[in-house]
Amino acid sequence: VRAQKTIEAPYVFTPFSSGSKNCLGQHLSINATKITLIRLFLRYNWHVVHPESIKLQWRLFVIPEKFDLIVT
Repeated sequence: VRAQKTIEAPYVFTPFSSGSKNCLGQHLSINATKITLIRLFLRYNWHVVHPESIKLQWRLFVIPEKFDLIVT
């Protein structure tokens, strides 16, 4: 029996890959992204324009459909 080889699209973005050739800087990159987001959230004031008009999508997680955000 011949094993079938899966063919991936040549332009598929796989940022950290997987398996034995995993990215060495994966954890550093994820932690740097988390720290950057935390600093952005702490540095600026975030306000939803009309919080009463937010519609929620009930899926695996509750996700707001669309809302306007003011950052000052």
